[in-house]
Amino acid sequence: MKPSAIRALLLGQHARLRERLVVAEALAERLRAGGAVRSPFRDAVTTLLEELIAHNVSEETLLEPLLRAGDAYAAARVARMHEEHFGEHALMREALVGTDLTIIAENLPELAETLRAHMDAEERTFLHPGVIRDG
Repeated sequence: MKPSAIRALLLGQHARLRERLVVAEALAERLRAGGAVRSPFRDAVTTLLEELIAHNVSEETLLEPLLRAGDAYAAARVARMHEEHFGEHALMREALVGTDLTIIAENLPELAETLRAHMDAEERTFLHPGVIRDG
């Protein structure tokens, strides 16, 4: 797969994750307000988690070799990606995994903010067209 195709795939996953966050946040807000949305919220959180995990696997599988073959900053970029993913996984476990949907709904806004900042940073660094390019 060409680097530009990998970049497009990962950016597409980011777009879908942002959409999933919007849905989960809206349902979390309704749940916190007493709405009867427990099942849709649980489904939205499950989908978000599954897609986040799949995205991280895609990044580590597809992006890491490209980053390693990059410039003098390659090792630092790969180390940063792994460090961020480790932190992201810990945050997801703390914020979204459990049986109390009310607590998960309370944790979601902070997690969503962190995930958006993480994706924005990746797009400025790892997924920047100057870093991931064909040829």
